[in-house]
Amino acid sequence: MKKIVLAILLVLVLFIAVVYVFIPNSLTISSAASFHANRDGVYRFLSDENNWQKWWPGSISKTAGDSIQFRYEDCDLRIEEILYNAVELKVSKNSDTSLALFKLVPFTNDSIGIEISSEVNARPGPFSRLSAYFMARRLKQVFDGIVLSLSKYTGELKNIYGMNIKNEKVQYANLISTKQLFRRYPSTSDVYALIQKLRNYANKCGAHELFSPMLHIQKADSTSYTAQVGIPVDRALPEKDDITSKWMMKGGNILTGDVIGGQKQIEDAQRQMELYISDYQRSIIAIPFQMLITDRTKEPDSTKWITRLYYPVV
Repeated sequence: MKKIVLAILLVLVLFIAVVYVFIPNSLTISSAASFHANRDGVYRFLSDENNWQKWWPGSISKTAGDSIQFRYEDCDLRIEEILYNAVELKVSKNSDTSLALFKLVPFTNDSIGIEISSEVNARPGPFSRLSAYFMARRLKQVFDGIVLSLSKYTGELKNIYGMNIKNEKVQYANLISTKQLFRRYPSTSDVYALIQKLRNYANKCGAHELFSPMLHIQKADSTSYTAQVGIPVDRALPEKDDITSKWMMKGGNILTGDVIGGQKQIEDAQRQMELYISDYQRSIIAIPFQMLITDRTKEPDSTKWITRLYYPVV
C-alpha cells in the first residue's frame, strides 16, 4: 500500500515538475502570413467593421448591446479598438478571455505581412498552467484560420478596391476630341451628339475609329459642366473649328478598371481608383477618362452599362 502511495506521489511530483519546467506562466501565441497587397488599402478595409463579414471565416452575430461579435470554431472575438495599422481584439473561449493584436506590417508598396498575437496567462497551480497550455494551442489553430482567410481575401485587388485594376499600356497614338459647356449635367443624348460630331468628321477625312468613344466630365462651377469626348483614330487628322487633334503617348503607362452600372457606380469606382493611385504612390499625368464600352443610346438600362476607366500614370 505504501509503495502505491509513494508511486502516486512520485508521479504527481514528476507531473508538477514537468508542468512548471515546460509550461511557462505566460504563453505567447501568434500567427502570421505575408502576401501581395498594400498596407494602407488593407488597413482602410479592416477599419470598417462592416467589411469583416466579407472575409470572416466563421459566423457573425450581434450582442445584446448591439455590438458585432465574430465567432470562429469555438472562440468568440470582438473588436475592442482600431489602432494605427492594427486592431485590438477581445478573444473569449468559455470563461477565459484575453486580448489579441492584429498588426499590419508593410514590406514594400505591394507586399505586407499580417500577424495576430495574444498572451494566455495561467492562474497559480499546475493544473491552471496545463489548462492555459491547451487554451494557447487552441487559439493558435483559430488564429491560423483567421490569418489565412484574411490574406486570401485582401490579396485580391478587386476585394479592396471593388474592381480589377490593371497596369496597361496606351494602345493608340492619335485622337480627335471636342468639348462643350452645359448649364446642367450632360445627358446621354448630349454626350452622344458630341461623339457623332467626331464620327462624322473622321468619316469625312477617311479615318477609322479604333476603340470605343471616350468621355471626361468636369464641373465648371456650381451649376455648369464641361463634357469632353474623344475618339481614337488610325491617323493624325487636321484640326477644324472646335475639333482638336491630339497625339497620345502610345506605349505609356495607364491604369484601367471596368465598372458595371450608372453614374453613381462610376463615381464610386473613380474614388477607389484614386485611392489605389495614392496607396501605391503613383501620379496622374493627364486627364483621366471613361471609355464607353456599352453604347448607351442602345442600352437605356444604366445597370447594364460597362464603362472602362483610364488613368494615365507614372
